[in-house]
Amino acid sequence: MDKPVGVKVAGMRALITGGSRGMGFEWAKLLLKDQAHVVLLGQNQEALLKAQKELSLTAKNQMIDILPVDMRDDGALRDRVQEFIKGNQVDILVNNAGLVHRGKFVGVPFEKHRDVMEVNILGLMSITHMVLKTMVARHAGYIVNIASMAGLTGVPHMASYVASKWAVIGFTESLRLEMREAGLEGIKLMTFCPSYVQTGMFRGAKPPFLSRWLNPADTVQKAYDGFKRGKTLVIDPEIAHLIPLARSLLPTVINDKVWQILGIHKSSGLKD
Repeated sequence: MDKPVGVKVAGMRALITGGSRGMGFEWAKLLLKDQAHVVLLGQNQEALLKAQKELSLTAKNQMIDILPVDMRDDGALRDRVQEFIKGNQVDILVNNAGLVHRGKFVGVPFEKHRDVMEVNILGLMSITHMVLKTMVARHAGYIVNIASMAGLTGVPHMASYVASKWAVIGFTESLRLEMREAGLEGIKLMTFCPSYVQTGMFRGAKPPFLSRWLNPADTVQKAYDGFKRGKTLVIDPEIAHLIPLARSLLPTVINDKVWQILGIHKSSGLKD
């Protein structure tokens, strides 16, 4: 059972990927409010500078750094992050950056599927590999990986995105167990699985029945509260906890029918 450890982030340094807007920006606001130092990593330097300026209006004398780099360029990514962590301890890593290309799998150029995997899971793993080494050395640190409700079930027309989010869930859980088995209990990992969030990333999508469009600030607040309580998994909406249970208990033909009734199969918003 998750224990309410009450994480104190004041004075900690948090590295947030995809930090210039959307959920990443909301994570930055909450961490700054609790007196953490924040590092925003993203592809667009102009967007990062804009976010840095906006956040500095309410952050009182707090450090807000930016790391402009394309997560699809692993060489550049590793160079920039390695250079940064040599002189800056990262206490909290929030892997938020995400990319999606919706459409029939064979209708989307494979290069776009590759981009999705490189940002959503390979880039995430690359940054985690570098930062986790420093956390292991001092037996302390926090890693939050943003997955998705799509990581709990299949969704037509979103094959590469769903694959990447399933991978994020499995990767995070495996690392969590690895840290526990190694006696590194000071290193905490959490997976966050939200449904469709109103960031513009899924414009045209249709949240399933019993779900809804999630407000970025509200859903990140829920995840942040779970993080501070030491939870290992936060799903929003909570009813989505039933998805893996139903998939494991129901015959495939019945499960598919239920998913059709709930609208999960049509949630991408694209037609066959």
